[in-house]
Amino acid sequence: MGVNSLPAPGGRRCRVLALAAIGALLAAAGASPQRASASAAPAAPALAAADLRAALERHSFATLDGGAARLGPLGGQVVVVSFWASWCAPCRKELAYLARLHADLAGRGARVVAISIDRDRSRAKHFAQAQHLQLPLYHDGAQGLAAQLDLPHLPCTYVLDRGGKVVSVSGGGGDEVLASLRRIVEGLLSAPAAAMAGATGGAQ
Repeated sequence: MGVNSLPAPGGRRCRVLALAAIGALLAAAGASPQRASASAAPAAPALAAADLRAALERHSFATLDGGAARLGPLGGQVVVVSFWASWCAPCRKELAYLARLHADLAGRGARVVAISIDRDRSRAKHFAQAQHLQLPLYHDGAQGLAAQLDLPHLPCTYVLDRGGKVVSVSGGGGDEVLASLRRIVEGLLSAPAAAMAGATGGAQ
């Protein structure tokens, strides 16, 4: 999927659960193990991309240490949110890039957050520590927002403009994708805030 293309809301609700199941199979084969749940969970309600900012603001995540956390108000900020997992090979490269992006954007009206869909929070924590990741990291499991969004791939990274509109969905961690991600964010930060609000209907 191209960086600027948006997945259609709805679709196959079990795709992200299937991704988690693949992680479990990889674990059985010797990769980072993921324990399959004893029974299938009910499908999460669909979440349209247009509703992502409101969902991020109201959703309760866990820190990698197990504490409860909320992102708080995101209005007026450019937001980069990436869904990842410890068993996802491309996530390693993308998360390292996002950590650098987070540092570069400090104090510029942007936020970069990364949300783990690992079933086991401790594996996400171990992964983050091993990679020395320095950016806001949260855990939400495979059946939280990721399931509602029906992620098309992992990693899956959304960029929201200051008005809360999703302007980009990307994944794969390739050099071109990551370079384009930065260009999109820089372009949004360069756009006058008033013009951005007008382009998105003044959403707050």
